[in-house]
Amino acid sequence: MRDCECGPWVMWSHCGFGKFDPLTNTLTEVACPSRHCAIWVPLVDGKLAAHERTDGGHCPWTGVRVEDDRADLLPLPDRIIDSEAVRWSEEQ
Repeated sequence: MRDCECGPWVMWSHCGFGKFDPLTNTLTEVACPSRHCAIWVPLVDGKLAAHERTDGGHCPWTGVRVEDDRADLLPLPDRIIDSEAVRWSEEQ
């Protein structure tokens, strides 16, 4: 854990999927852990950015810190999305 052990926070593995910057290896986006959100949510200073739920209204997960727990879970290559590879494949 970074900073303090206080919350609110959620582990990356609870989000299901994540995008990582290939240059810095930092977590940049996650699938929102809410079942009412079906979108990728960018992280701002390690926290879920503001976003809307699919059924309307603000997501209550906004502002929750996401901790990168890959070291505890590897190997999980099917759940890690290489952002550079995604950009390359979209350009083809």
